[in-house]
Amino acid sequence: MKKWFVTLVILAMVFSSAFAVYQFKGMCPYSSEKNLSLKNQDIIIEFSENGSIENIAMISSMFDAVGSVEIMIDKYLFEANSFEVSRDRITFYGQAGNSQTRIEFSLLNNVINMKIFNSTMRMVKLLITPCDFHPVFIRNRGKTFIQARHVAYAFYSPGSVSMYIAGKLVFVTRDVKNEEGNKVVSIDIVVDKDIDSILANYENVSEVIEYRVEDKMGNSLPYSKIVLQDNGKVVDVSTSDKEGNIIFHAAADKPEFSHLYIDELYVSKVEGNKIIVSTSRSKGFRWPPYMSGLTDHSVYVNLRLYSPDKAYVKVLETGEICTDDLVDTFHSIKVDGLKPNAEYTLLVKAGTLEEKLHVKTTGAKEFKFIVYGDTRTNIDWHKIVADEMAKEKALFLIHTGDIVESGDRLGDWDNYFQSARNLFAVTPMFPTLGNHERNSEWYYQAFPGPKGGGDFYRRWYSYRVGEILFIVLDSDVAPGTGLYKTQLEWLKSILENSDAKYRIVYFHHPFFTNSPNREPNLREDWKELFEKYHVDAVFNGHIHHYERFLINGVTYVTTGGGGAPLGYGLLSKDRKYLPGTMAGHAGYIHYIVAQVKDDGIYFTVKAVAKYDWGKFERVDEILDSFVIKK
Repeated sequence: MKKWFVTLVILAMVFSSAFAVYQFKGMCPYSSEKNLSLKNQDIIIEFSENGSIENIAMISSMFDAVGSVEIMIDKYLFEANSFEVSRDRITFYGQAGNSQTRIEFSLLNNVINMKIFNSTMRMVKLLITPCDFHPVFIRNRGKTFIQARHVAYAFYSPGSVSMYIAGKLVFVTRDVKNEEGNKVVSIDIVVDKDIDSILANYENVSEVIEYRVEDKMGNSLPYSKIVLQDNGKVVDVSTSDKEGNIIFHAAADKPEFSHLYIDELYVSKVEGNKIIVSTSRSKGFRWPPYMSGLTDHSVYVNLRLYSPDKAYVKVLETGEICTDDLVDTFHSIKVDGLKPNAEYTLLVKAGTLEEKLHVKTTGAKEFKFIVYGDTRTNIDWHKIVADEMAKEKALFLIHTGDIVESGDRLGDWDNYFQSARNLFAVTPMFPTLGNHERNSEWYYQAFPGPKGGGDFYRRWYSYRVGEILFIVLDSDVAPGTGLYKTQLEWLKSILENSDAKYRIVYFHHPFFTNSPNREPNLREDWKELFEKYHVDAVFNGHIHHYERFLINGVTYVTTGGGGAPLGYGLLSKDRKYLPGTMAGHAGYIHYIVAQVKDDGIYFTVKAVAKYDWGKFERVDEILDSFVIKK
């Protein structure tokens, strides 16, 4: 039995190695470690070893808009303990509760068939986690459609229903049949570029409505996704061809149209058979190219345009070109296959625009990183501190939250990325959520990187650089909720299973402050874990000054001097210094440089400007310094 299972695992890994080069795009661009997959000329589908689906994408775009598909039989979640792989089929064996279960996945063209065998089942639920900006749902009895930014899914089973609950689409079918002494449920998952293509190719719908998509100048707009509504109800989503022509295979008595997802475009009016789309007249990069998710072999290059176009990144040292052929205003391109501890120049091109970035991969024992936070309001101030940080040529940057004033305003993100253009040309960023981000999808789209947990699998996450484990938490999650418990369990697991020499945690709201009238955000369960598992330093923002505490062996640092209005609580006569207070400064625009050396981590707090009751002046001061050694 053991030999049989090992053989199957080897077969699965060999079978999947042929498409390990593919990179998934979208809000959850991750893949399983084993690459346990099925693939043909149209579709690739990846599975976890427990039998759940982790990615589905079209080969033409590699855009994945489903974070996961878990399978529940009656009240029990299916958990696989072994699997078999053939050229066009993967079979998982496991349990749902106490009941033995077999699930077969097969792939033909763009149709994935899931067949579930269980002797006692009465009902099957698919727990589908959408992973894109506000996906469009069309839910009818027997079928459910999901339209995302660049791919659509349809789930089919006779008599099925679906509902959207707590961030998951729940697809339920009771179409149980008897076969080979078992109860069997069959579900088809169809994948195509849009809902209209599924209607045309899978359902053979004969209804056809033709339009032409143009801008106000009469120029055709190719590859535009347009939503068709009838009396306010979504009935179809279709894509214009390269000449701007578009076909809908759904009827509408009172048709209304809107442009899907591209925020720079919107349908302004309909004239006869012409759908007129307003486009931006602005030129240049809306978000100049910047980097995130740095590792020893890869980095994400991200950018935003005012008008949809394709984009690519060329590694000048190797000549390798990484492309994103999706016609879009936002692009996130993973540059992979880099060498550890190596420097690269990246030429980024989108349409007629181009810009160069400089990056160094992780892998060195000694390196420099930067910590700062609360950049949300004064863009001029932020540019000053960002330009100074750019001179540091740090390996990467940590942001402690409140990146922008309002996370659901696209213009605020525009200002942030424009003001930090020089910094982001040389320094990748690992951020955390602040209260001003409002858990916005803009945040998740902007910063692809390590897989963690929560929304889009990145509300909290961890990464390791050298001997340092970095843990990023969301302090906006309310204690007592199920989400809080999930994050707490994840935090404990990460700390328990790490052998890193140093452990650094960062999140937005600090546990301690000497500012009067500021409520502390102490979370005893987090603090207990920090002390139990020997966390070395905790970095926070939220309060717009600098403070440092040393409490029960853990260094707590508040750094909120990135450009938000400065706090003066530390200057108040009512301040009371807490036990463990090591330093505190108010009124400074500042950042922290961390130099990682063989014998410790050396931190220096640098002030670049001071604001004193209406008077703003540039300074060059060291506010504080401290060392963490082990």
